[in-house]
Amino acid sequence: MVRKIIVIFFIISISLTSGCWDQVNINNTGVCSGLAADLTDDGKISVVIQLNKPINQQMEKVESSFVVYSESADTVTEAARKIMLSLPRVPLWQHADTFVIGEKLAKSDLSILLDFMFRSPNIRLSSYVLVAHNASLGELYNASCPLSLCSARGILKILDNQEKTLGCYIPVTANEFIVKFTTPGVDPFAPMVAVTKDVKKQDILTLDGTAVFHGKKMVGILDPVESRGLYWLTSKKNGATIVVALPDKPEVKVTLETMSLKSRIRPRVEGDKITMDISVEADFDIKEITGCTDQLDPEFRLKVQKAADEEIKSHIKASIAKGQEVNSDFLGFGRNVFRYEPKHWQKINKDWANIYPQVETNIEVKTLVVLGDLVDKSILP
Repeated sequence: MVRKIIVIFFIISISLTSGCWDQVNINNTGVCSGLAADLTDDGKISVVIQLNKPINQQMEKVESSFVVYSESADTVTEAARKIMLSLPRVPLWQHADTFVIGEKLAKSDLSILLDFMFRSPNIRLSSYVLVAHNASLGELYNASCPLSLCSARGILKILDNQEKTLGCYIPVTANEFIVKFTTPGVDPFAPMVAVTKDVKKQDILTLDGTAVFHGKKMVGILDPVESRGLYWLTSKKNGATIVVALPDKPEVKVTLETMSLKSRIRPRVEGDKITMDISVEADFDIKEITGCTDQLDPEFRLKVQKAADEEIKSHIKASIAKGQEVNSDFLGFGRNVFRYEPKHWQKINKDWANIYPQVETNIEVKTLVVLGDLVDKSILP
């Protein structure tokens, strides 16, 4: 009897459980590669999506591998669903790898957008956040990205590759952006994407600056030098390059590639005075020497290391100066005070916006140039 009851219960459980209740025919879907949102001139929310076109192997030529749709409404959700009025397929929102924030919305009130990003199950928190720079969302997603099927995926490749080879802009995920937005003592930042012209005068995407925030809106833009300072203090990837000139021979330029990078920020509290002790340790390899010099000279490596120390220090100083100028604590000075001096943070956290611009810094940079044995002198006479 007990066995029959168990069997009946098992059958009923199976009949009531439907694992595919929300299934959608794959032929009725479209892969969403990028999302974007901005404010319109009349205060509405504009949502732009980029969808990949289905590939037909029998077609010899395809004009474009993607399509762009846009709608506006009072909320992000309503605008996104209004796109369905002209879209013959169901977009797979979860496939979007990029979320671009329009410059007008970034300078207005980000809380409108972040509440949607946090609540919506269709937005992957592992997707990457960028901010538009001097370009509309339509221009960005309709621009081409050479050697990539669509601009939304292409700009991610550019972002990842430049971090590992140039070392200028830091990729930021939606989760990192939201966490910093809601955490006291640190402000979010995001790389900016713009439209430029290639040699054929066609619109292509490029990275251009870093947007920094305070409160609910964007308050400033870091230029490439200031973005480099942010890179030295936040990135953990190797491969970044810098070019330094010898102090006694400015015509001799040495290109260095990062082999290892470590940074640390620690607060030092003396009464009411706060000083941030910043240290950076980096190992470099020589990639190129322009000009005539003796690489085997014992003083050569010391001169290069000193020049590298000063170059990195100047980048960090420029980044800190811009942050204090626009009152954006994107380096997380306040968060570090909370971590290492929690009692002092309890006293000053409500007034941190006024204290942060006055915080002093002590920067120490130690670099080591590794001289390889494969090339021990210049080919120039």
